[in-house]
Parts: sequence; C-alpha cells; structure tokens
Amino acid sequence: MKTVVIMNKPINTIFAHPKNPRLIRNEKYLEQKKSIEETPEMMDLRPVIIDEDDIILGGHQRWRACKELGWKDVPVMQYTREKHLKSESFTKFNKTYELVCAEIVIKDNTHYGEFDYDILANEWDYLPLTEYGLAVWENMDNMETSDSFTLPDGDKEPFQQMTFTLADAQAETIKEAIKKAKPDTVETFANENGNGNALYTIITQWAELKK
Repeated sequence: MKTVVIMNKPINTIFAHPKNPRLIRNEKYLEQKKSIEETPEMMDLRPVIIDEDDIILGGHQRWRACKELGWKDVPVMQYTREKHLKSESFTKFNKTYELVCAEIVIKDNTHYGEFDYDILANEWDYLPLTEYGLAVWENMDNMETSDSFTLPDGDKEPFQQMTFTLADAQAETIKEAIKKAKPDTVETFANENGNGNALYTIITQWAELKK
C-alpha cells in the first residue's frame, strides 16, 4: 500500500511553473475559489503538487485562490527525485524525473480551466500530447462554429480560434516556419497569441508574393 505524504508549506515559498499551459476563465476560477472558501478541507484531498524545487506541477489555480483568500500555508504533496527512484514510472517504465514532472503538469487539474495551445505547441511538444487526449493541431473543417450560443455584438471579442489536422511532416514544417516568422513586421490587431501572429505573418508574406 502506497502512502501519500501531505504537508503544509508557507504559501509564499512555492512558485508557479514558468511554462504552465493551463488557463481558466474568470467565472470558473471564482467558482473554484468559492468552493475552497466554503470547504477548505478539500485542499487536504487535492493538495498542490510541487517538485523538489518547490515549483508547482499541479494546482496553480488552487494555490492562487488560497493566496487571495489570505492563507498563510497550503497543503502540498512534493514529488522528489528520491520518491521518483522508488516509483513505477522509473522502476517499470524507466521514465526520467523531468519527464514525470512534465507529465504531471499536463495531466493534472483537468476539471477546471483549459489549455493554452500556444504554450503547448511551443513548450511541451516533446511530450506525446495526442496520447493524453490533447489534439494541438486539429482539423479546420471540424471546427466548432455552433450558432447555438451567441453574444451581443458589443460583447464579442474580435478573435477566433482555428485548429487543423496535419501529417507529421506538415506539422514539423509549419512549426519550424512559425518559430522563424517575425510577427513584429505586420499588424497584430491587438492579438497577443504568438503563434497566431506568426502564422498571419507567413500568410501575408505569401499573399504579397502571389500578387
């Protein structure tokens, strides 16, 4: 039987992962924050997961909520190299400590929030994301364009998400092109998505050549 050790750590001594790919819409975050406020015991059941350097692997939003609620300490479960050497991930599957930490970042906390696919495509593409159920490159023809939910024109943000299905060779070519693109040479229309701006740069340059 495995024993899970949960301990309390000062909340200001643990830190957000610099490449955290998770996003959470404000209303969902407020729901989670309210849930923690009303039932703080849930944090003992779902502690923040940190690595041996006190970097958060799972539970960024729970940690943020606890900070905003004024908590001084937060329950954590720390995944160390010592624990890793005793884990099946190492003994059975021969995974490195760094790989397991990366997998925890991606796989944990699926109940709230969504992924920033820009960060996933650029920072986590060495992981088998499709095996985790994450289709970073989806078919444009299968985009969800449902009219069942609409917002008044004044409430709509002037942005769209587009996804594509690509062969491996196509995906590698496009990813390399996006990395080399220089978005600062074109109008970004207030778009902060690096991949979107890079792709727009490539398309506008191609369109100019076709004139």
